[in-house]
Amino acid sequence: TLGGLSSWPLDPKTVTLGGSASLGIGDVSFLATAFPYASDLHGGVDADVKLAGTLGMPRLAGTFSLHDGGFDLPDLGTRVEHINISGEDAGRGNYRITGRMQSGEGALSLEGNLDLNAWRQSRLKIRGEKFELVNLPEVWALASPDIDVSWPPQGMLIKGTVLVPEAKVNLDEAVVTTPVSDDAVVVGPKKPEEQAPETRMPATDVRLT
Repeated sequence: TLGGLSSWPLDPKTVTLGGSASLGIGDVSFLATAFPYASDLHGGVDADVKLAGTLGMPRLAGTFSLHDGGFDLPDLGTRVEHINISGEDAGRGNYRITGRMQSGEGALSLEGNLDLNAWRQSRLKIRGEKFELVNLPEVWALASPDIDVSWPPQGMLIKGTVLVPEAKVNLDEAVVTTPVSDDAVVVGPKKPEEQAPETRMPATDVRLT
C-alpha cells in the first residue's frame, strides 16, 4: 500500500509504504544446477516479508528459513543432512542468522549477523564437532572447525582453526602413479597453454591441527 499521495509532485520522503508477503518452497531440488559438485539436493524454504518505510527509504523486515535440507558430496563421499538455517530481522536491515547441519555423527553450527545496509559489518561464526569431512576408501577424516568469517574492505576473510580429531588413511586404496623418465620423448604437437581466468579468492588465516 501507498500513503501520502495527496500532493503532487510526490515527495519520496512522505510517501509511505506498507505490505507483506509470504513465500513457501517445498522442494529446492530445482537449484541443483547451481551446485555442480553436490547431488540429491533437497529441502524447503519459507519466508515472511514486510515492507515499510517511505518511497525514498524503504525497509524490508521479516524472517526466512531453510529447513530439512541436505545434499551429497560424491567427490568426498559424504552426506550433509538435517540442514536448518533461519534468519530473523533484528532491525534496520540487520538479520540474525542461526543454523545447524550434520554429517556422519558430527554437526556444524552457524551463528552471526547479515547486514543488508552495511555488508562489511556482517559476521558469521562456524563451530563444529567431529563433522565428517571425507569418507572415501583411501581416506576418512573428521573435522572440528572454529572459524570466523568477516567482510573487511579488502574482501572476505576466513580466520580460525580446524581440529582433525580422527583420520584414517588406507594406502592399499591409494592411487600410485609412476613418474615419467627424464629422457622420455613425447611425440605430438604441443598445445598452447590456456590462461585460466583470474579469480579473487578470500583471504584465509586458518590453522589445521
